Amino acid sequence: MLAVQSENSLYKRVRKHAERRGLASPSAKLADYKEYLRLEGEMLERYHRQGQGGLQVAAARSVVMDVLLESLFQKALGTVGSAARGDCCALLALGGYGRQEMCPFSDVDIMFLYPRKIAKVELETLQKAMSDVVLYTLWDLGLKVGHSSRNVDEALEQAREDSETKNALLESRSITGSEALWQQFQKIYMRYI
Repeated sequence: MLAVQSENSLYKRVRKHAERRGLASPSAKLADYKEYLRLEGEMLERYHRQGQGGLQVAAARSVVMDVLLESLFQKALGTVGSAARGDCCALLALGGYGRQEMCPFSDVDIMFLYPRKIAKVELETLQKAMSDVVLYTLWDLGLKVGHSSRNVDEALEQAREDSETKNALLESRSITGSEALWQQFQKIYMRYI
């Protein structure tokens, strides 16, 4: 299967396309994101017509979404100024998207992961920024989004209560944000299951 880590050329190419279209700019607009998705969708359709397998195309679709989400996440952090620290949030892909099996019209299942200990004001500021910039943009793009916002303890509690959440978290992967927070969550979650 084509994975971000093992298929750096695709990831780099999609990232370069996104940068050329100005997605990394704080001034990127909804129209820029729509054009990015339209053009990358055409690329994915060409892959499919050229005989690429379904798993490869689904993995490539995940890369396209990863690059979009990275851009939106960074834009959200930029809106909160000094309240945003690099270790304060991680954005995770869950379920099929976490497995890099994003089919056309699939839900974009994500979780904003926060540290166990974070000041209430900082948490609320970050959650509002992530909602306003990331979620609203995804919805405005017409994407169906499954999302949650949890700290490590809340994620474990939800997994205990709901087997669907437990499985989705098992298939999670980091998209962007704090790598240390992601590693901490993985270590704790693997001990839990």
